[in-house]
Amino acid sequence: MRKGIGILLLLCLALVPTLISAHQSADTTSDFVTVEGTEFILNDQPFYYAGTNNYYFMYKSELMIDDVLENAAAMGLKVIRTWGFMDGNSHDGYVMQPEPGIYDEDGFAQFDYAVWKAKQLGIRFVVPLVNYWNDFGGMQQYADWFGLENKEEFYTDERAKQAYKNYVEHFINRTNPYTGLQYKDEPTIMSWQLANEPRNPLDTSGDTLLAWADEMSAFIKSIAPNQLVSIGDEGFYNDGPSAPYERSGYEGVDWLRLIELDNVDYATFHMYPDHWGTAGQAEEWGNEWIRDHVRDAHAAGKPVVLEEFGLQHQGIRDGVYASWYNTLYEEGANGSHFWILTGIEDHGGLYPDYDGFRVVYPSSTADVIAAHAALMNSIVPPNAPPSAPNGLEAKAGNGSVTLSWQQTQGARTYNVKRSEMDGGPYETIADGISGTTYTDTGLSNDKIYFYVVSAENSFGESENSVQVSAVPADTPPSGPSGDLQVLYRNDGLHPYGNHIRPHFRILNDGDEAVDLSNVTMRYWYTKEGTAAETLHCDWAEISCSNVHGHFQALNPPVNGADHYLEIGFDSIVLEAGKHTGNIQLRFNKHDWSNYDETDDYSYIGEQNMYAPSAKVTLYFNGELIWGEEPR
Repeated sequence: MRKGIGILLLLCLALVPTLISAHQSADTTSDFVTVEGTEFILNDQPFYYAGTNNYYFMYKSELMIDDVLENAAAMGLKVIRTWGFMDGNSHDGYVMQPEPGIYDEDGFAQFDYAVWKAKQLGIRFVVPLVNYWNDFGGMQQYADWFGLENKEEFYTDERAKQAYKNYVEHFINRTNPYTGLQYKDEPTIMSWQLANEPRNPLDTSGDTLLAWADEMSAFIKSIAPNQLVSIGDEGFYNDGPSAPYERSGYEGVDWLRLIELDNVDYATFHMYPDHWGTAGQAEEWGNEWIRDHVRDAHAAGKPVVLEEFGLQHQGIRDGVYASWYNTLYEEGANGSHFWILTGIEDHGGLYPDYDGFRVVYPSSTADVIAAHAALMNSIVPPNAPPSAPNGLEAKAGNGSVTLSWQQTQGARTYNVKRSEMDGGPYETIADGISGTTYTDTGLSNDKIYFYVVSAENSFGESENSVQVSAVPADTPPSGPSGDLQVLYRNDGLHPYGNHIRPHFRILNDGDEAVDLSNVTMRYWYTKEGTAAETLHCDWAEISCSNVHGHFQALNPPVNGADHYLEIGFDSIVLEAGKHTGNIQLRFNKHDWSNYDETDDYSYIGEQNMYAPSAKVTLYFNGELIWGEEPR
């Protein structure tokens, strides 16, 4: 994560007029954007960007295209997402595919021009190839062509799928007369995208959309191996009908499975509080949505882009956009596209604000966006391991030591090492930790232990931190023993799925407030396999940004558990008589193999309402204060 963003953004805002007045034409696009791990790579360097959307390049005049592209370049925007489809009926005399398998070359003329113009300005395109919505034909047009009952049959009808493949193959193999390049050889096309906002509410499992995306991403990658492939979906989670709309699976999207597909190079998500019932808490909700997606995508080993977002309330828009951009930057998001940059029409007036999200240049909102673009364009992450973690602290408990440290710039995970000798040698006792706390258990009391922590990223491991030490002791816990308890509910549909879904509340039944940064919680289970695991916080009333965790193997295993999930918290004060509200967690194995929860110590399958559970244990400064550990 990146810190200090507030000051940087203010500085960049102050510099916006200078940045814009000093704008010159960027280098033309001559190299493909590629992916390495969680990074976009351009010219052998990590590539971060700010961008926008515009849907009318394929049918408006050169004057209108030029105005948007030149304004985007002046704002420092590097990538524009623009439609690569116009099926069925014509718009302003242009149509790309009037009938299945019939391609009007005149209908591609404006798109060809836009690519040529963008190339001169150093701007790249992301190009969706069909629309879920009915605008410009979309999947409904395919349904009409082939007599399908609904547009969702587009995903399964072999005739519709083949017609889509034929169109895609024709498009990607076309030669742009302005550049002389086939589109599959054009670096200005950063990514071909399967669709704009694909959904399938007729199959809420997400299986139908997943199968279609798997097939089509492999097909596109086979004919355009030098360009990236993305899905273009909205990032909906699939956590079941009790979850909020955007996390419920209602639209038949399972984002976490989609981003695992082999031929999908990076993850996308969208964000519309006005449309999704969260406008009343747009800023906070949006920041949470961003954090969850960036962390989940990077945990899956993919770059991630917020490729559509908007807010209709113009009175608060600038401040909310600045906040969202701050979070994107701090979390290490790889790119973003606001909706929508428009310009002038042929008569000189502004293009209408049809949906309430329009941004024009110049404007105060354009200044906020340009400031973020300047910041993103300046990022050159180190192509080296991170520095050693700072701020390592150790707190002794009864047979345990709890460690905490500061977040390290550029780090993806952390390793904890222990020695019984001052200065080492150290043994690694935990690796792949995504958070900044760890509790070492099963220790001997009245014996000194020495610890260091290292940080790691795709370039390697850091040096060890400064050493700390602690002496566990059998002393009464210095905390609210007996005052905190865990309320648990099982959110899983059955005990044999590929996710474990425990939900929690922590209740403070005492007379004093408690700082949850001193509290950890353990959920005990059997793993069934050796694949690495990923934790997801889908929703927390105390904010998922304040919840973190890691997985710990037990050697030897105990009754009902060979692992536990340990959850820690940032500095949240839980007042007396209050509970945390819902903390909705789930975790899965990277190979998506199933768990068998029937024999898991902490699992209570029938407990689908919150109730106390002594099988989920709670600790204060490493000391057990609630529940009973398995033996």
